[in-house]
Amino acid sequence: MFETRPRALSVGDHPNANFAADGIISEPCGRNDNHNWTQVTGKKRPNSSPESNANQKQTKLDTYWLSQSQPIPTTNQFACLESDNLEAEETVVEQKIDKPPPIFVDKVGNIQPLLTILNEHAHDKYNLKVLNNDQVKIQAKDPDKYRNIVHQLELRNTEFFTYKPRQERGFKVVLKNMHPSTNPEEIKAALNEIGHTSTNIWNIKQRTTKKPLPLFIIELKTNHNNKCIYENILTTENQKSTDKQIHSNQHQTYKDVLTNKNEVSNTTIETKHANQPDMHEVMTLMKQMMQQLTTLTNLIIALTNKLSNSIA
Repeated sequence: MFETRPRALSVGDHPNANFAADGIISEPCGRNDNHNWTQVTGKKRPNSSPESNANQKQTKLDTYWLSQSQPIPTTNQFACLESDNLEAEETVVEQKIDKPPPIFVDKVGNIQPLLTILNEHAHDKYNLKVLNNDQVKIQAKDPDKYRNIVHQLELRNTEFFTYKPRQERGFKVVLKNMHPSTNPEEIKAALNEIGHTSTNIWNIKQRTTKKPLPLFIIELKTNHNNKCIYENILTTENQKSTDKQIHSNQHQTYKDVLTNKNEVSNTTIETKHANQPDMHEVMTLMKQMMQQLTTLTNLIIALTNKLSNSIA
């Protein structure tokens, strides 16, 4: 029923098995027994040294202008460092010119007269843009043309508005702790004595009540010593104080003027006494009220105890 198969021999029972010295079994494969085996060793990656790389030469490129492989042009940005004696190149820094502010002209029903004036006095150094509601925007390219355009518009009573150029804007500071009735001419004279020229001085008023505040805005003419005003001393005859120093306070958004310390302390103490009650009197009154409250509480407790005893 079942076919019998020949029994497979194990390694120990194999009649022609040969054991090599390294433990690998080899048996004849029908070849010559005297065949010499060749041992193959793994190839290592050759070491590259700078000396061996230096001997290798780059293939010469064909520089013919019609050849198929044209050389790629390259530049060395460090080529200037190869020469030891480098001549210092003079770099000319161009002075930055501030851009003039725009000019907005209203009620432009006919633009031809405006273009004629601009071409005569601005010489095409301007940009013009038509806006809504018959308004035109003029942008001059340099300050001189800007002044010429503004001057011509003012001569013809033109309805327009613009901003003051940055180089013509004044230096503004805030003068604090000055009585609102102080004459601005006295402040102007005091500023002239310390080397500052003021173009405008006006008092600040409260926004809702329009009440004058002890603050003055001073607009100074642009000069190199404008910021020195924070270190100068101002004296006015109307304030009866000789030491008034303008200084910059980094915790505030404006510049303060400090008067004499003694006068400030005296005025603050007087205002406190006038507007606030004495703290000793307040404490005495509070103690009396606490005593009365304690007595009333004890009386209520005694009455409650009597009522509870009578009910019981």
